[in-house]
Amino acid sequence: MRRTETVMTYDQWERRFKKALKKTIRKKLNRALQYLILFLLMGGLPLGMIAHWLIVGY
Repeated sequence: MRRTETVMTYDQWERRFKKALKKTIRKKLNRALQYLILFLLMGGLPLGMIAHWLIVGY
């Protein structure tokens, strides 16, 4: 089966590019939020427990 190349107008290309850009930005923000939450859980909880121990004393 032969594939034919489709020629897009600039408007079509611009819409496709904006959609792909939004998808990429959304993925990167989602990944950054996941890493932030992971960091807070893995680093923030132990540091918070140590701080609580230093402040309260037990």
